[in-house]
Amino acid sequence: PLAMPSSDCTMIGLPFPNPTMPKRRSGIRFWRLQILRIMAILRFAVEVRQAVCHRKIDILHLHTPQHFLLLWWAQWRGIPTVLTFHGTDFVRVSHSILLRLFLRKVTCFLCMNQEQVRAAHRFFPKADIRYIANGVDFQSFQAGADCPRSQSIVAVGNLRWQKDFTALVEAFSTISDKFPDWSLKILGEGPDRAELTQMIEALDLKDRVFLPGTVSRDEVCS
Repeated sequence: PLAMPSSDCTMIGLPFPNPTMPKRRSGIRFWRLQILRIMAILRFAVEVRQAVCHRKIDILHLHTPQHFLLLWWAQWRGIPTVLTFHGTDFVRVSHSILLRLFLRKVTCFLCMNQEQVRAAHRFFPKADIRYIANGVDFQSFQAGADCPRSQSIVAVGNLRWQKDFTALVEAFSTISDKFPDWSLKILGEGPDRAELTQMIEALDLKDRVFLPGTVSRDEVCS
């Protein structure tokens, strides 16, 4: 349990070990990961049910539509449900009428951008739709007067196909000759490191594009 600003409010956070699915949705690797994902969803459902049964839960907040059975169960128990839409999940919902039917009873949807808000109003006209953008602490990124500005582009995220960092590297390669003093740094770790490294070398950008891996929050801000 995590203490919230209000003394009479507690948040219970349960991790969901969701395996990263490959971009190619076929083959042995895809189906092996699909089985692991289904098992993870079932284990998570048991953990949530245990948490709800041992405590009086006022709101169930989930971050993926994969748990629509949990949403149904919470609604059956009279617990308001909240679902936060993220990028790839929202694309999946946008292309699946069946998944939208599964989610039609959700109490409130939280969207990360205005485009999602407009689409969510079309998909779920009776639901409460809210816009809450990803928070950024601007104070952490304010450089001092004596701090030299570095000519670099910085991207942060897991190195996986959903982030499409290959498109970023390719875009940087098209302007690298025009801006020879600039560099690109992609902070994060993930299964696409080998592919990105190979791409960077093939484009002869190994002295311009860097993959430092996972870094601390202070290092990101600096």
